[in-house]
Amino acid sequence: MKPVRALVGALAAIALSGQPARAQDIGVFDTATQIAEQAVSICAAVVFDGQSFESQLDGNEHWYSVDPRGTGSNLATHAWQSTTVNTTHVMRLPNGGCSFGIDRGDSEVLRAHIQDVLASRAPFELISQQPARSGRATMYAYCVAEDHPRVMSIVAAERGSRPNFVLNMFRASDVAPSFCRRS
Repeated sequence: MKPVRALVGALAAIALSGQPARAQDIGVFDTATQIAEQAVSICAAVVFDGQSFESQLDGNEHWYSVDPRGTGSNLATHAWQSTTVNTTHVMRLPNGGCSFGIDRGDSEVLRAHIQDVLASRAPFELISQQPARSGRATMYAYCVAEDHPRVMSIVAAERGSRPNFVLNMFRASDVAPSFCRRS
């Protein structure tokens, strides 16, 4: 009910103000790239800076807590959904990692944008690339060459496959784990 109220409130405010809608003002109509940038900054704060999900999401008017079982993830232990019309979830993973999924958008554009955003944080190296979802998506795996490396996987799907873009990021519990070696 909360996202419907947020949408109705935002639309009413726009209609009453006589001003055109601007995504940066209300967030409801953010593009997939803008949403991905918000979500990856949340995940980076958790995985790189040791921040809690709650410090990043609780009280944020653009995200609200939801049942993780409704996200489609079988790993999420807690989840938040954006108030945007492009359904997006940020999820806590059991290993302390962070995940997010965006329903719609050009997944390859999102993947390239996320790589650019994270390049300032760490040099993620592509470790593997393989088909996923019966060939309707590609899964990319990245690692940072460090002790207990930061690991990222991205599933970039074809249009119409939902979620269209999924990112998982965490810090490995092992020094130089085997999954960070090129396949």
